[in-house]
Amino acid sequence: MQVLFNPITSAQYWAGFSEDPALVDAAQALRWASFHAEGGDGRDSDAVDAHCKHLMVVDMTTGQLVGYTRIIVLHDAISLSHSYTGQFYDLLPVMALQGAALELGRFCLAPDCHDPRVVKLIWASLLSIADENGVGRMIGCSSFKGADPQLHVAGLTFLAAHHLGQPHERPGRRAPQIYPYGDALRGAPVDELKARRQLPPLLRSYLQMNGWVSDHAVIDNDLDTIHVFTNVEWRGVPPVRLQGLRQIIARGRTTIGTAALEGA
Repeated sequence: MQVLFNPITSAQYWAGFSEDPALVDAAQALRWASFHAEGGDGRDSDAVDAHCKHLMVVDMTTGQLVGYTRIIVLHDAISLSHSYTGQFYDLLPVMALQGAALELGRFCLAPDCHDPRVVKLIWASLLSIADENGVGRMIGCSSFKGADPQLHVAGLTFLAAHHLGQPHERPGRRAPQIYPYGDALRGAPVDELKARRQLPPLLRSYLQMNGWVSDHAVIDNDLDTIHVFTNVEWRGVPPVRLQGLRQIIARGRTTIGTAALEGA
């Protein structure tokens, strides 16, 4: 299906879809550095990429890629078959209840990028994409570094106590290796300070937007991570945060014009 998105600028940064070979190569290198420990050819790519749009944030003063995520709009059985999240979770219960979703993947920042405006620009871009394409929510996998669930017990206990989706809306279990923390840690004492230190930054952002998570974590030994399914509905995001993102969109519209891009 077509994915509409008119690029946005903010301060010194530009955010938009790109298939520029140099940026694609930079994105694959950034993904490798963010999600792989060592070895390989230093580039991260997979079969899902061909079905995605690639959102790039570029520092216009240097031409360097500073932020990235890939997206795919999931709206029917065919698009679900291309989904990264759908490889690990049964999404049919989620999609049947809530309709189309914007799947995010490989969300990462350049290691020397510490400017909060970059992350805000990514979120504003995702909100704009959702608005322009009539998609009310985002889904994805939120990863904890380290494939042993015991490394993340405090964080998982916090999620089990406060942030599980309702039973009827959670995804089913599909991956061969999971940790059913929603059952295993039910009623366990919560150390909130330790938990917040364990939660990955991206997951913290989702939770601040009133997101919810699955009741089980998937163990991914290839990437040495565990991850949880995450769902954020834009209508549930705190109004003050939504207002701030919409201000970024309004200030940052370029004169390039709306881009109707095929393939996601």
